[in-house]
Amino acid sequence: MNATPRDSLHGSRQSGKARCEKGWNWKPQPLTDYDLWYVVSGEGEVILNGSKYPAYAGCCFLFRPGDRIAAAQDDSRRLTVIFLHFNGIADELQGLPPCVQLTDTAWAETLLSRLLTLDDPQPGISAAAQALDDAEFAALLRAMLCMLARAASAEQDRPDRHLPVIRRTMRLIKEYAAAPPRHEELAAQAGLSPRYLNELFKRHTGLSLKTFIARARVERACHLLAESTLNVSQIADTLGYSDIYFFSKQFKQFTGESPLRYRSRALEPRSHHGALAPEGEDSSDTNSSGLLPVAPRKTRLK
Repeated sequence: MNATPRDSLHGSRQSGKARCEKGWNWKPQPLTDYDLWYVVSGEGEVILNGSKYPAYAGCCFLFRPGDRIAAAQDDSRRLTVIFLHFNGIADELQGLPPCVQLTDTAWAETLLSRLLTLDDPQPGISAAAQALDDAEFAALLRAMLCMLARAASAEQDRPDRHLPVIRRTMRLIKEYAAAPPRHEELAAQAGLSPRYLNELFKRHTGLSLKTFIARARVERACHLLAESTLNVSQIADTLGYSDIYFFSKQFKQFTGESPLRYRSRALEPRSHHGALAPEGEDSSDTNSSGLLPVAPRKTRLK
């Protein structure tokens, strides 16, 4: 009987599990087979055909023949990975994204562990026993691919589960603008690693944590300039700036003008026609990422 696409998966005898050495990085030649690359623990980054992906526990990458891959790790959180090379054709390969985050890691790791055993060369095994191992390998690999497809589909169908975390992080930063929490503290609050939180934050807001923290401090400075009698030096000190020149430089970077010019403009009399709508009436003051403009309610920035 001729082989069909549904029974043509087979291992390449180049699979294994490894804890990456300190200073490890990976840049292989373009692949000639498929590679399931699963992160057991640790953190790093994968660049696949020019696109960057964070790599952390539960991430499973599907590298395809011809893919250009580069990877590196955070040496303080070294990667442990399972890599499973295989060849063949299967319906389940169609439409799979390059990276899927698995929640049922225990079952995934059980499947992968058994697949590694089956793909390990066994000298002296009989032809009949080898045929059974090959059939089991194909069946379990197909089950693994189905798990990836199901997880990818669920990820597309559900609302972004990370959005509440990002909003809570934004609130914390704004609430403590004068003494913003460190990245590690924000990550602990979110239950994520600092690297992954920063990746998610930038994906949702377009800004890194560092830039958003600086922006929140400037936003608070805008309110104090417009609504308090504190002078510029006092405002800089209140917001934790040890250098007033750095404060002025960062303020101008975000607003396009000096603190003194901003205060002068914010205190100018406004005509009835120039007044802004009361709080809550103008939804245009919040952009698609949920970020407020730097300006206080009394004025708008360019």
